[in-house]
Amino acid sequence: MQPRKAAVSALEIHMSVHTPELPSHSPTDLPWYRRERWLAVQLAALVPILGAMLVPATYRLSLCILGGALVAIGTLMLLRHKPAPHPSRHGAESDRA
Repeated sequence: MQPRKAAVSALEIHMSVHTPELPSHSPTDLPWYRRERWLAVQLAALVPILGAMLVPATYRLSLCILGGALVAIGTLMLLRHKPAPHPSRHGAESDRA
């Protein structure tokens, strides 16, 4: 039983010392398609909609439905979206006062 406790203790010490910390990203550090996911979906909706103009008539309805569904999903994402805080400018608050 003692060797098992020693192994568990050694593993706990190893994990506590060597656990890499994940970098904390603020929402403003991320690229636009990560901050505004709804916008990326809206832009992706343009692909099937514009593609419907170029494909044969048998595929147009399917592509229009796909594009419409993506637009609807993007709109719902926009409505549920919580805006990311704007990066603060140093001294901007004191200039207004």
